[in-house]
Amino acid sequence: LAEGCLVAAVSVFFSSFTTTSLSAILGVGVYLIGHNLSQFIRVAERLQKEGGPAASAILKGFVLLLPRLENLNLATRATYLLPVPLSEGISYLLYTGLWVGFLVSASGLLLKKRVV
Repeated sequence: LAEGCLVAAVSVFFSSFTTTSLSAILGVGVYLIGHNLSQFIRVAERLQKEGGPAASAILKGFVLLLPRLENLNLATRATYLLPVPLSEGISYLLYTGLWVGFLVSASGLLLKKRVV
């Protein structure tokens, strides 16, 4: 549920300044990248070790700008009936709420400037 709300907020954000088609493509892109951010972190660490500190810093900055959807995916736990600790569930909801609040607020500001 939290993951779906976050992806919807990303789509609303993109639709506030792009076309419908581009918004859908960017939303799917954020969804796919958000589920693979740990891989980007591994690549950044490998770049750091192999002497590419600038590229590593750029990639780490890119990772910080996107929501970590892989942390919100509880499908494996639900499949195997594994419990989700209350503190973890609350942190997921807070994380999602902050992202959704930021994205919807930014969308509102963009639309307000666009209309005026």
